[in-house]
Amino acid sequence: MKPPMSAIGLSAMSSCARRGTAAHRCFTLLELVVVIAILCVVLGTAAVSVKKVFSEPSLEDIAEKIQVTAAMARRMAAAGGKIYQITYNQKNTTVYGVDGGIKIPDGIVLLPGGIADENNETTVIFSFRPDGTAGGDFVVLKERNDDANDGVKISASPLNGAITLKLPEDEE
Repeated sequence: MKPPMSAIGLSAMSSCARRGTAAHRCFTLLELVVVIAILCVVLGTAAVSVKKVFSEPSLEDIAEKIQVTAAMARRMAAAGGKIYQITYNQKNTTVYGVDGGIKIPDGIVLLPGGIADENNETTVIFSFRPDGTAGGDFVVLKERNDDANDGVKISASPLNGAITLKLPEDEE
């Protein structure tokens, strides 16, 4: 016996109601809810990951970039036989080294220990010589409105040019 036909010629009995064959198997409401819940969890996790990628760098991220730039300048000075400098431009808040500039975000303050040049507002942070020694003392990165925290201190050893990074949690 055939199922009754509707006005537009389709069967009134849907294919999901016929559970006899595997070809016409449909999803139940519970299965659909579970799949949607899993998709929500996966998309939520992906959204958090994407937000981390596009968020502004942290204080430690900026300090590590400056440390890497200084270490690269140190190696290039020793290999190339000439002086390399890491400078800070206060006008555009950028640290310049051998591999381009590192922009300091608005929420972070860089306090250089070097000598400022009033003419172009540039401070030499570190100067690396071919004999392995370094000039410059240290630089501190701090959150703009954080007076309680000492910030991240980056220093270069004058004897061997070694770059050290001292994080606030390293303090005792």
